[in-house]
Amino acid sequence: VASGTLAHQILSPIVESPQWEGLPDLIQKKVYEKVLQSARKIGAASSLTPQQRAAATSEMADKLTEALTE
Repeated sequence: VASGTLAHQILSPIVESPQWEGLPDLIQKKVYEKVLQSARKIGAASSLTPQQRAAATSEMADKLTEALTE
């Protein structure tokens, strides 16, 4: 459940952005795959402190944003 919530928190602003609809389906699929994969990894790291999880989440979001703007 935690990884699903995290994935939703990350994906919501991405898919609600004006640029999302203009992206090819293949790119959208890759974004979903990367977010879900990363969210699972972070969810598995539940032994991390809240601060460590927040830092990991922020880093993942930054990497996704960077990938989308390239």
